[in-house]
Amino acid sequence: MQLHFTTRVRYGFLSVQLNYTIRPFLRSFQKQGTTQVANGTESVRQVGTHFADIIKQIDSIKGQIEGIKTSVDVVSQGAEKIVFSMDNIDQSSHKIDSNAKEINCQVQQQSAANEEIAASAATLADLAADMETTLHSQNK
Repeated sequence: MQLHFTTRVRYGFLSVQLNYTIRPFLRSFQKQGTTQVANGTESVRQVGTHFADIIKQIDSIKGQIEGIKTSVDVVSQGAEKIVFSMDNIDQSSHKIDSNAKEINCQVQQQSAANEEIAASAATLADLAADMETTLHSQNK
């Protein structure tokens, strides 16, 4: 496509006619437009590549976060088991304490009973000695 312009310039008795053809300018604009479209296409491709890299990094971070979450869940479950075990130990300690107190009471009762038996045995021994003395005195 060519565009032609004609301009006449008059200065006194001189007249000059100038003819312009715009075709070379259009080719230049077409080349610039083609170059700019190519540059824009390349820029869009590079942006697409950058977005793809960003998505890969986000996926990587997502995987790391999921790994951390799994680890935290495992630690949490372990902590729950530890708390449950500590509660069981606490309950067992209370039972042991209660049983130890009960055994202590029974030992004290047994000790008191043994003292009564010992006192009764001593009394019986004294009675037996008295009876023996009385029997010996009567037999003489």
